[in-house]
Amino acid sequence: MRDGITWKQDKFARHYATSGNGTQSAIAAGYSVKTAKAIASENLTKPDVTKAIAKYRLRIAERLDVSREKLVNDSAHDAEQASAKGQYMAAIAARTLIAKTLGYITDKSLNVNVDLTGSHLDALRAIISGDEEKMAEAAQARATPELVEVSSEQPVTFADSVQPHAAVIKTEG
Repeated sequence: MRDGITWKQDKFARHYATSGNGTQSAIAAGYSVKTAKAIASENLTKPDVTKAIAKYRLRIAERLDVSREKLVNDSAHDAEQASAKGQYMAAIAARTLIAKTLGYITDKSLNVNVDLTGSHLDALRAIISGDEEKMAEAAQARATPELVEVSSEQPVTFADSVQPHAAVIKTEG
């Protein structure tokens, strides 16, 4: 055991840091092909394994001389070159990468399964706006435990919907 993880988990983390494919990383680490997908999913929920993945990714970035500053500078150069050649879509793509790298653009999605009437709609508006006071009011109005505090990656469900509708709401911040 090394840093709180087994040697197989360490090998999984090392492979996952380069490939990003959990199933293939589990197989490469010596797990059974039949259970590789489940093991990968389980490993990716373990804090010690995710720390090891982050450690290996940092080592790779250092070895390749990749930093946020270098990405931004290279992308700015690419955007200027593309603009000069009249390749405006490539220039826009490079500038979008810069904005995402600097945190100006973040992709968020929220999966929701609700009845979009009355208090459900009020609760949904409160969740999307991030207004904690309105979220608390909506929870009290419904007086159900189903309304929970959420992040952009946590699904929200109102269990007793009259007419359930599924929706995916994408926002860019």
